[in-house]
Amino acid sequence: MDLLLETVTALASARTLDDVTRIVRSSTCALTQADGVTFVLKENGHCYYADEEAIGPLWKGSRFPLETCVSGWAMVNRQVAVIPDIYTDPRIPLEVYRPTFVKSLVMVPVRQEDPIAAIGAYWSEPHEATSEELHVLQAMANAAALALRNVELYGDLRRSVEREREARERAETANKLKDDFLATLSHELRTPLHVIQSWIWQLNRSEQPAALKKALEVIERNVALQSRLVEDLLDVSRASTGRLQLTTRLVDLASACTAVVDVLRLSARAKNIQVDVQQENSTFIWGDADRVQQILWNVLNNAIKFTPNDGRIVVKISRGNRRACVVVEDSGIGIEPQFLPFMFDRFRQGDPGSTRRFGGMGLGLTIVKELIQLHGGTVKATSNGKDQGTTVTLEFPVPAVLDQPGTWLRRRAGIEPPEARLDGVSILVVDDEPEVLSTLEGILRHHGAEVLTAASADEALKLLKQHQPTVLVSDLAMPGRDGFDLLRAVRALPSPASTIPAAVLSAYLASEHAAAAESAGFQIFIEKPVQPLELVGQIAQLAGRTAIQ
Repeated sequence: MDLLLETVTALASARTLDDVTRIVRSSTCALTQADGVTFVLKENGHCYYADEEAIGPLWKGSRFPLETCVSGWAMVNRQVAVIPDIYTDPRIPLEVYRPTFVKSLVMVPVRQEDPIAAIGAYWSEPHEATSEELHVLQAMANAAALALRNVELYGDLRRSVEREREARERAETANKLKDDFLATLSHELRTPLHVIQSWIWQLNRSEQPAALKKALEVIERNVALQSRLVEDLLDVSRASTGRLQLTTRLVDLASACTAVVDVLRLSARAKNIQVDVQQENSTFIWGDADRVQQILWNVLNNAIKFTPNDGRIVVKISRGNRRACVVVEDSGIGIEPQFLPFMFDRFRQGDPGSTRRFGGMGLGLTIVKELIQLHGGTVKATSNGKDQGTTVTLEFPVPAVLDQPGTWLRRRAGIEPPEARLDGVSILVVDDEPEVLSTLEGILRHHGAEVLTAASADEALKLLKQHQPTVLVSDLAMPGRDGFDLLRAVRALPSPASTIPAAVLSAYLASEHAAAAESAGFQIFIEKPVQPLELVGQIAQLAGRTAIQ
C-alpha cells in the first residue's frame, strides 16, 4: 500500500508524458508482480505502445489499429479485459503474441468514461488475476488519467507562458525599433536643418559672391534631402494603410535605369565608383514611371552608399518569359547573414548605433519592397557576408500587350493610339447598362461603324439570327446569362455566326479574367474605362482593318 501511495503522489507531480509512462510501468510491475507492463496511448484510431517494462521484448514504439489488438478492445468497449489464456480468447491476435513470452494478461482502460490510454499487465505463465491485482491496476489507471490531464494542463500553461514571453519580446523589440527610429529620425532631420541654419547665419554676415553661391547650393541640396526624408515617411505611412496608389502606363525599364544612373553618377564619381549598365534587349513593363524610378533610385543609391571608394556597381537588365529583371551587383561592405532576413523591414538598419558610418532612416528598402509588390513584382537580396558585396534582384511582370500582341491587349494609359476608321464594319454591342450602350454606339458610329445594340445575352442571340455583324463586343457581368454564357452560345450557332470575332469590354481586370474569357472564345480583352481611340483601334484590329492615320 505504501508503494501505491508513493506512486500516486509521484504521478500527481509528473509534468511530462515520459514521466507518467515511466512511473506507471515500473510501479505496476512491482505492485502486481507481473512479468511485463505496457503503457498504450490512443492516437488517431491506433494503439501506440509508448513504453514497456518486461522480462522480454514486447511492442514498444509499435502502432496497431484499434480493432486489431486487446488494448484497442479495452479502450473502444471501455472495459477491463482479463485473459487467463491468450490461446483460447478470440480477442487475441496470436500472430502478434506468439513470438513473445506472454501467456496471460489484463488490459485496463485509462479514463474509463472516455478512454485515452490503456495499461497492460502480462504474465509468462498461465495466470488469473486476483481481485487485489485488478484493484491495483484500476487504481494505477485512475492515477494515470489524472496525471495525463495534469500534463496536458501543464503543457497548455507552458505554451501560454511561452506565447506571453514571445509577445513581450516582440513588444520590446518593437519599442527598441521605435526608439532607434526616433533617434535616427531626430539625427536625420536635425542634420540638414543645422547645415541650413549655419549657412543662413553665414549669408547674413558675408558679402562675397562665391560664398553666396556655395551657400545656396548647400541649402538647396539639404532642402532636397529633407524633402526626400519626409516623402519616405509619407510613403511608408501610405503603404501601411493601403493608400499608396500607382498611375500605370508602359514604362521602358532600360530608359528608367539609365535616367537614374545618370542622376546618381555624380555621387558615384565622387567615390570613384564605376557604374556599368548591361542590357540584353528592349524591356517594357506595366507600371508607374515615377515609382519605378524611385525603386531604382533607392536600390542604386544604397549600392553607392555602401560601396567603398574605387568600387564597382553593375546594373543588368534582362527579360524572361513573363518577367523583366533588374539586378544590381556591388562590391560593397556586404550584409551579415543574421541581418539579411530583416533587410527590407521598416526602420531596420545593419548598424543602428550612434557610431554608425552611414546615414538614413532605414526606410529606403522598405519602400522598394512596398512599391515593387504594388507592381506585382518581387525583390530579394543576397550576400556572401561582410565585405563580399551585395546583389539586389528586382523582378517586374511583363504586360500581356507585349507577350501576345496579336491577341490579348491591355489598356495602354498614356499612349495615344493612331485614329482608326470603322467604315463598313458592323458591330453588335452587348451591355445591360443603357448609358454604356448609348455612349459606345455614339463613339463607334462617329468612326464609321454600323452599330447594333443588345441589353442582354438573349437579345443578342436573337439579333445574331437576323443579322451578320462583323464583330461582337460584350460586357461580362450581366443579369441572367453573363458574357461567358453568351459567347459559348454564339460558338454553338451555325456558321457564319459561330465564327464572329469577339471582344470583352469589362470593368473586370484582364489579369484575373483573361484566361476564362479566352477559354469561352473571346479574342481580345478590353478593360473599362478605355479611351475612345484605343477602343476603336482594338475593334479595328479585331475586324482585320489597318488603322488609318
